[in-house]
Amino acid sequence: MKKFFRCGALFGSAILLALALVIPVPAEAASNTCVWTGGGGDTKFSTPANWSGCGGAPVNGVDLVFDRTNLVSAVTVENDVPGLSVGTIYSQQPGSDYSYYEASFSIGGTNPLTITKGLTGNAVIAILTPVILGGDVSISSRWISLGNVLLNGKDLTVDGSLGSDGIISGQGNIIVNGGMYLGGNSTWTGNLTIKNGAGVDISSNFSTALGAATNSVAVESGGTLYICTPNGASIPQNLTLGGGDELAWQLEISSCSQKGSEISEVEGSVSFTGQLTLTADTWAYTTGSTTFTKPIKPGYSIYLVEGYALPNSLHVSYAGANGAANSSNASPTPSTSPAPMVVTDNQPSTDVELASGEVLVVDGVRGEVVIDGGTLKGTGKVGTVTMHAGAVAPGHSPGVLQTGALNFEGGTYQVELGGTASGAYDQLKVVGTVSLADEAGQAALSVAHWLTFRPQTGDEFVIIDNDGEDAINGTFKGLAEEAKLVVGDLTYEISYVGGDGNDVTLTAANVPAVLGSSVGAPTTGVGFVKTHPLQTLVVTLMVSAGLAAFGFGVRRRYGIG
Repeated sequence: MKKFFRCGALFGSAILLALALVIPVPAEAASNTCVWTGGGGDTKFSTPANWSGCGGAPVNGVDLVFDRTNLVSAVTVENDVPGLSVGTIYSQQPGSDYSYYEASFSIGGTNPLTITKGLTGNAVIAILTPVILGGDVSISSRWISLGNVLLNGKDLTVDGSLGSDGIISGQGNIIVNGGMYLGGNSTWTGNLTIKNGAGVDISSNFSTALGAATNSVAVESGGTLYICTPNGASIPQNLTLGGGDELAWQLEISSCSQKGSEISEVEGSVSFTGQLTLTADTWAYTTGSTTFTKPIKPGYSIYLVEGYALPNSLHVSYAGANGAANSSNASPTPSTSPAPMVVTDNQPSTDVELASGEVLVVDGVRGEVVIDGGTLKGTGKVGTVTMHAGAVAPGHSPGVLQTGALNFEGGTYQVELGGTASGAYDQLKVVGTVSLADEAGQAALSVAHWLTFRPQTGDEFVIIDNDGEDAINGTFKGLAEEAKLVVGDLTYEISYVGGDGNDVTLTAANVPAVLGSSVGAPTTGVGFVKTHPLQTLVVTLMVSAGLAAFGFGVRRRYGIG
């Protein structure tokens, strides 16, 4: 049984939307940017001395800046200005003092806060006051937690990381390019789109976290939807899956039980009563019984991840030419995808050959490996690796694999980037020569971001750590020295003389501004997004004003790759 932990948000009845004491919003301000200083001796928005740069308290249309250097740990500032509408909220955490365990600041109060543009910065933010979208809003902060949100006919785009245990209401669409957690009993109407490389986690006792039953959820190729619901839950939304494989599945479904702050995956049942649409073959992971009650249109199939899901736990039917369900195709399993072989023992003299579709996960020691269409993974140690076709994908999303000499004559080296620390991104640690191409063929390089990771400009990743002083022979297909490699909206530069002079490296060449060129950061030292891999992660946001502790945990993606 796999377990993860979350301190759930504890909210009382719905927050009142007006104060008995009404403080009017001034009509104009001296500047468009208000920087919080806290110099007024209290934590109220309405106190002019708490702000600099805008001639007093904030008015409609200004941007707000909160710098950690001016904030006490876990301070809560109070929005006591009724009807306040701001453009962008910037958060700044100076230096490298990054913490996922403490909110840099929280915005409380009972007055709704309208945001028209976005939230950005590198500090952890908790916005406890109700939020209203006054325009299409982009969230690109390192971490944001929200309570109640009214979409108000606008779209919410998540480029960074967002968690919400509150109620999302109103009409609008949610587009996720980063990571998002949904845990509230929401009522919003619209579409949820999970983009390539993004993930949405629904791990709560609310089966309505996806909003209205008429909503549609689209998981594009490379995206993932994680669902952990009570045993027997029924999910009514329509679901579209854009394709994946058994090493990067698009759908992870679990039944969960909760005791206190501990949520455990159990063997139970979950039903999807909406329409499942497949635009490519895809794979699903499930810890219990998952049933799609409506027939799937023919053309593509959904498969179980073998060895990592219970046999016969996926129940689907496919519509025939006359629209009738054909149950003979339920729970298909591709004959070309045998269960991965995981080895943990020490057998350095045992050589292995991987045929098409075979997957070897080496967490121990093996000898020479020849890849003729299969896939080599793991965090162990192997001898010489020769690849004619297939893939090498170190780790368990991601990780470091030690090898002898590398002889790549074809196939693909699959790299996931989940952070800058050792083991947070895929790496081959080679003792021996490295050849990426010869007269027989040339290997390709595939790069993807793991979960919500975004690098900073200049971050370097040694994807092949070549020992000694011997040079790299050849290059990856289409990637000469200093060639540019585009991954999503980011660009990396490859080098075969990187690291200590003979390593293969990827360097983040141009990480765009998190809100795009149309929104410039004020001259207050506000930085861009700095995200970290959301593996086993717990965030505790301590707030005052009588509100309970708010926490959030993102469980890691349980996979073999």
